[in-house]
Amino acid sequence: QSYLSTWWFNKMIIQLYLIFPLLFLLSKNKIVAIISTVLFLILQLSPAVQYGPFCVIEGGIPSFYLGMVFAKHSFIPNVRALRNRLFLTLTLLMACLGLALMHQSPNIIPYVAIDIRAIIATIIVCIVALNPWISRSQLLVYVGSISSIMYLTHTLIQIIIPNILFAPQHPILIFGIFLTITIIFSSIVKYLMKVTQFTKVQEYCKFLVQKAL
Repeated sequence: QSYLSTWWFNKMIIQLYLIFPLLFLLSKNKIVAIISTVLFLILQLSPAVQYGPFCVIEGGIPSFYLGMVFAKHSFIPNVRALRNRLFLTLTLLMACLGLALMHQSPNIIPYVAIDIRAIIATIIVCIVALNPWISRSQLLVYVGSISSIMYLTHTLIQIIIPNILFAPQHPILIFGIFLTITIIFSSIVKYLMKVTQFTKVQEYCKFLVQKAL
């Protein structure tokens, strides 16, 4: 396994930048946005996308497109206006759990190769919208501040200590240990960046590059 395995995101973000004008146009009209979102998800069914010449298309793009549609058409305020928030939250949590089990257990229900990440992302957004206190959590705010470091280091952690991470042999425990260690490691990196004044060094390097150009 290579440390570069994390860098699938770079492929996706480049593709997202290239097709952003098209996505922006599709998201302007609500009906077109809904239809295009469904088509994006169904597109994952195509063998050409999964195995053919278009397999380089990153499957995470529909999740980002959903974010654009939500922002464009005030999705979150509309969800917050709904009643019976507790019932809806519990229903969405059960749906999220069900989708995860379907994804991991194709023998129970035949696996449908759509981008399940986009569906789960939608459910999570709905849950947060129904419960505003979640977004105000100081823990989530802090995790958000180190999320870039977590992205850059989590694969490295997985490579260095796989025996510790996978020792429990249970998905939930593995995820909990992995997340905890990644947060701790990222917090140390953030502290070192502060001590070494990394941001100032970074800005100075940018200045030198701009001056050279």
